[in-house]
Amino acid sequence: MKQISLRLDETQYNDLKDLGEIFHIDYSQIIREGIDLAISRMKKDPWYMVQKMMEETPVMDKNEEEEILNELNSLDEEDLKIVETRTRKL
Repeated sequence: MKQISLRLDETQYNDLKDLGEIFHIDYSQIIREGIDLAISRMKKDPWYMVQKMMEETPVMDKNEEEEILNELNSLDEEDLKIVETRTRKL
Protein backbone atom coordinates (compact mmCIF):
# COMPACT_ATOMS: atom_id res chain seq x y z
CA MET A 1 0.00 0.00 0.00
CA LYS A 2 1.02 3.57 -0.63
CA GLN A 3 0.82 6.26 2.02
CA ILE A 4 -0.70 9.67 1.31
CA SER A 5 -1.45 12.79 3.29
CA LEU A 6 -5.06 13.93 3.47
CA ARG A 7 -6.66 17.16 4.66
CA LEU A 8 -10.24 17.12 5.94
CA ASP A 9 -12.41 19.93 7.14
CA GLU A 10 -13.63 19.80 10.74
CA THR A 11 -17.02 18.25 9.89
CA GLN A 12 -15.49 15.51 7.74
CA TYR A 13 -12.99 14.66 10.46
CA ASN A 14 -15.66 14.54 13.18
CA ASP A 15 -17.93 12.36 11.02
CA LEU A 16 -15.02 10.04 10.25
CA LYS A 17 -14.15 9.81 13.94
CA ASP A 18 -17.78 9.05 14.90
CA LEU A 19 -18.14 6.38 12.22
CA GLY A 20 -14.91 4.73 13.28
CA GLU A 21 -15.97 4.60 16.90
CA ILE A 22 -19.52 3.40 16.20
CA PHE A 23 -18.52 0.69 13.69
CA HIS A 24 -15.22 -0.18 15.41
CA ILE A 25 -13.15 0.29 12.26
CA ASP A 26 -10.14 2.48 11.63
CA TYR A 27 -10.30 5.70 9.66
CA SER A 28 -8.15 4.31 6.87
CA GLN A 29 -10.67 1.60 6.05
CA ILE A 30 -13.53 4.10 5.87
CA ILE A 31 -11.48 6.39 3.64
CA ARG A 32 -10.38 3.52 1.34
CA GLU A 33 -14.00 2.36 0.94
CA GLY A 34 -15.07 5.92 0.10
CA ILE A 35 -12.28 6.26 -2.44
CA ASP A 36 -13.25 2.91 -4.01
CA LEU A 37 -16.84 4.13 -4.40
CA ALA A 38 -15.71 7.43 -5.95
CA ILE A 39 -13.32 5.70 -8.35
CA SER A 40 -15.98 3.19 -9.41
CA ARG A 41 -18.49 5.98 -10.09
CA MET A 42 -16.00 8.16 -11.96
CA LYS A 43 -14.77 5.30 -14.15
CA LYS A 44 -18.33 4.94 -15.46
CA ASP A 45 -18.33 8.56 -16.64
CA PRO A 46 -18.31 8.79 -20.47
CA TRP A 47 -15.59 11.48 -20.41
CA TYR A 48 -13.26 9.14 -18.48
CA MET A 49 -13.98 6.24 -20.84
CA VAL A 50 -13.26 8.34 -23.94
CA GLN A 51 -10.02 9.71 -22.45
CA LYS A 52 -8.82 6.20 -21.53
CA MET A 53 -9.71 4.88 -24.98
CA MET A 54 -7.78 7.71 -26.64
CA GLU A 55 -4.84 7.13 -24.33
CA GLU A 56 -4.74 3.42 -25.16
CA THR A 57 -5.34 3.81 -28.91
CA PRO A 58 -2.62 5.82 -30.64
CA VAL A 59 -3.84 8.25 -33.27
CA MET A 60 -0.82 7.50 -35.45
CA ASP A 61 2.08 5.10 -35.44
CA LYS A 62 5.74 6.13 -35.04
CA ASN A 63 6.38 6.22 -38.80
CA GLU A 64 3.44 8.56 -39.42
CA GLU A 65 4.53 10.77 -36.52
CA GLU A 66 8.10 10.95 -37.84
CA GLU A 67 6.89 11.74 -41.36
CA ILE A 68 4.70 14.62 -40.12
CA LEU A 69 7.47 16.00 -37.91
CA ASN A 70 9.93 15.90 -40.81
CA GLU A 71 7.47 17.80 -42.99
CA LEU A 72 6.92 20.43 -40.30
CA ASN A 73 10.65 20.79 -39.67
CA SER A 74 11.30 21.32 -43.37
CA LEU A 75 9.03 24.39 -43.57
CA ASP A 76 10.87 27.67 -44.06
CA GLU A 77 9.87 31.23 -43.13
CA GLU A 78 7.96 31.71 -46.38
CA ASP A 79 5.92 28.56 -45.75
CA LEU A 80 5.05 29.76 -42.25
CA LYS A 81 4.01 33.27 -43.29
CA ILE A 82 0.36 34.14 -42.67
CA VAL A 83 -1.11 35.08 -46.04
CA GLU A 84 -4.69 35.75 -45.08
CA THR A 85 -6.72 36.33 -41.94
CA ARG A 86 -10.47 35.83 -41.67
CA THR A 87 -12.81 36.63 -38.81
CA ARG A 88 -16.24 35.13 -38.33
CA LYS A 89 -18.94 36.29 -35.97
CA LEU A 90 -20.75 33.59 -34.11
